[in-house]
Amino acid sequence: MGFTANGILYSVGGDGSDGQLLWNIPDADGNLTGWKTEPASDLPAELGLADAATIVSGSHAYLVGGTTNGTPTQGVARTSLAPPQPFFQVGLFYVTI
Repeated sequence: MGFTANGILYSVGGDGSDGQLLWNIPDADGNLTGWKTEPASDLPAELGLADAATIVSGSHAYLVGGTTNGTPTQGVARTSLAPPQPFFQVGLFYVTI
């Protein structure tokens, strides 16, 4: 399934055991520079969805219905469009990087 949000193109889903969320920001000429993924945004490994309806609300995308391994599914899967950033604390005063 594909959708746009905030000028970013997204492709999410798959069929079988892959449920990746891929994203791409077109350059000024509208060219795609390469699809990127963030594992924290992927669907659960056991939830490969195809042909689902996609609804975007805030920082989440919801996938409704669809098929998994060719079998119709019920329910809703959610993925984050803005996963939390990792951070590191170092030193005596816990400086956050």
